Amino acid sequence: KSKPKKYNHRQSRSNEIGSHSNDFTPNWSKTLESRHLVRTGRQLVRTKICLWAKF
Repeated sequence: KSKPKKYNHRQSRSNEIGSHSNDFTPNWSKTLESRHLVRTGRQLVRTKICLWAKF
């Protein structure tokens, strides 16, 4: 009884992980990318303002 239980648990676990990665990985990476771009954009704007203020 114990062996099939373990096997089933492992199988369901792998299926869960597979569906999870398929559903959420692209969206998660997109949000991270957009956040990073926003941060870099703000930094660039700040540096531009600083340079403009210097001149």
